[in-house]
Amino acid sequence: MDAADLRLIADKKHDLLEAAQEARKLAYAPYSKFRVGAALLLKWGEIILGANMENASYGGTVCAERTAIAKAMMRSTSLSVDEAASGRKVEAGDIIAVAVASDLEGSCSPCGFCRQVIREFCSVHTRVLMVGRNWSRQSAQSATGTAPSSQQQQQQQQQVEDRQGKEFDEANVECVTLDYLLPMSFGPEDLDKPRHT
Repeated sequence: MDAADLRLIADKKHDLLEAAQEARKLAYAPYSKFRVGAALLLKWGEIILGANMENASYGGTVCAERTAIAKAMMRSTSLSVDEAASGRKVEAGDIIAVAVASDLEGSCSPCGFCRQVIREFCSVHTRVLMVGRNWSRQSAQSATGTAPSSQQQQQQQQQVEDRQGKEFDEANVECVTLDYLLPMSFGPEDLDKPRHT
């Protein structure tokens, strides 16, 4: 996570959280009634949405975080078929933040399965921001008194210090690194380590 990534997250944090809350409205959750929305922030500022999609077989259910990651990673520039609104190809490491929103009053963290899938495509330094239904952009801005001016935003962006996710904490927002959620994780690079046969 470099300084440019941290500045981008600081600049886009409320857009990302709001996107996750909006994505939650797209959830298909007729069985659990537990709606979850996710939003990914890419290195170039684009946000990709996902929502949980349940299935009567239960095992066919896909969580919001995995839906968003699948959408992001399915982009290609090498196919002979054009997909509408496909956008720029996403590579492992291009996702710098993941926001998760649920209908709970407080935050809800990604499940273990999602944590491992996030680990597959993201750095352990990726920020995971979690909010419940009680967060809103308006409440976040009223907690600080008003929406920050563009000059205040520029000053804040220049002063983002890496504090392992805590640099983005605010009322009703919990932010941690993926490494915090999945310590001592197993990732793709582990498959390249020497093995004895």
